[in-house]
Amino acid sequence: MRVVWKFEISGRYDCTVEMPALHQVVAGRVQPGKNTIALWALCDADRPLVTKTFMVLPTGATYDREDEQVVQYLCTVFDEELVWHVFEVLGVKCPGPQ
Repeated sequence: MRVVWKFEISGRYDCTVEMPALHQVVAGRVQPGKNTIALWALCDADRPLVTKTFMVLPTGATYDREDEQVVQYLCTVFDEELVWHVFEVLGVKCPGPQ
């Protein structure tokens, strides 16, 4: 069964969320009155939950672990002062041939 669920991200740089194994993030927004970003995802409610890691960076921030992690851009969200960019951490890059 497919359903849209909301997931809150409370951290900034690296944060984890339990989500169904099969999901697609469809929107992200800053929660009014809260210090969190919410992601809405189309989920297969029949799938088991897995831990997903997200990275949230403000515009202009540097990320020094870029060479270690593979990330996928999901969305950009705006609050009253900053613009945040949300990425899903997909894994660690494999070393190339030596």
